[in-house]
Amino acid sequence: MNKAAKVSDSLYETDYFLWLEKQAIAIRKRDVGGLDWDNLLEELEYLGREQVNAVNSLLKQIIIHRLKLDYTSEIYSRHHWKCEINAFIDDLEDKLTNAILNKVDQKKFGSAIETTKFDILKKKEENEGFVEAVYSRKDGKTKKFFNLGKKNNYKELIKPQTAEAIERLFRKEMEELGYL
Repeated sequence: MNKAAKVSDSLYETDYFLWLEKQAIAIRKRDVGGLDWDNLLEELEYLGREQVNAVNSLLKQIIIHRLKLDYTSEIYSRHHWKCEINAFIDDLEDKLTNAILNKVDQKKFGSAIETTKFDILKKKEENEGFVEAVYSRKDGKTKKFFNLGKKNNYKELIKPQTAEAIERLFRKEMEELGYL
């Protein structure tokens, strides 16, 4: 390791921002000797991993929110989750390239889908709770989120006139979400 590399290595550890500035200057000047090759390589590899991690995280959020849509009939939450899914998809489209797609662990996502079946999630909620569950002031306890799954039908849970009023007020959203 040459003297410039030793100084850069020390700077990399003590003042990362200044190290970045000096590396940018060296690259602009095409000063090959002024570059801290080992740390630059480490940073470039890290940036690549971060891009893959960001894509994995977005895919995970899409799956989670899609499952939430599948297992609840609560209208406000469904609308919110659908908006979030659309935002995650927009972000994903900005980040996803063929090279990153090749790095995505598709087996891992297959496993994620497999482990998020209704019965598994219901049991997990029983053991650990679920942050999206609603607290009932009337009963004084948290209602089960994974209660009925796809059998959940809001029309059976509320008075007919309330269902009609909700459908009249939120027709557009309910059609959009597949309720009507």
